[in-house]
Amino acid sequence: MDVEPLLWRLADKYAPAPPAYSVASRPTWFDHAGDLVVVNSPVTWDTPWRTEGGFSHRIPAGRHPVYAGSCAYAPHGEDADALRLTVTMLVMPLAEPSRIEAADWNVPGYHDVHLIEDYAVLWGEEAMRASLPHVDDEPSFVREARRDIRARGPRHRSDNWRQMVLDRETGANAFVFPVHDAEYVTGYEIVDDHGNLLCLVLAACE
Repeated sequence: MDVEPLLWRLADKYAPAPPAYSVASRPTWFDHAGDLVVVNSPVTWDTPWRTEGGFSHRIPAGRHPVYAGSCAYAPHGEDADALRLTVTMLVMPLAEPSRIEAADWNVPGYHDVHLIEDYAVLWGEEAMRASLPHVDDEPSFVREARRDIRARGPRHRSDNWRQMVLDRETGANAFVFPVHDAEYVTGYEIVDDHGNLLCLVLAACE
């Protein structure tokens, strides 16, 4: 099984199209955003100045592909033609698509609210520590990423996010994704019969 059919099957499960009920917005596109370098720490997707604590996931050390599901978003009170890209789902497959396909997907999401706003950062603890200190709780690289994303213009879709290496020694990096109109994140861990993590799905919800 190829990865693209798997991505859309995951979208069908965790962000189905109307009239099915879903707390997450269904993506219109999926793109390979790049690889997240994990050294030896949990991974989280959060807004550093907004999220308190955040939900973390223990990911094996290594380079892991990140697929971003996105759609067009029209800001309230602005020209409807000035569409922006907003990321509604992240998928990190950690095993072959066929193994993920065969696993049990009936897993609960978070049981608490994990608040985000405007931009959310996917990173591990090594990258977070390398970004310190944070002025006013906001990492400087997020301000740089925000400026770059906005400068690309409202109609730009593919790759309208930033990937940044924060620790040159280990290669630990972070992704900054626009999450306009989302209020919180929920997440799902797909595991095999032995509890090994096969796939991580994170969804930005209204």
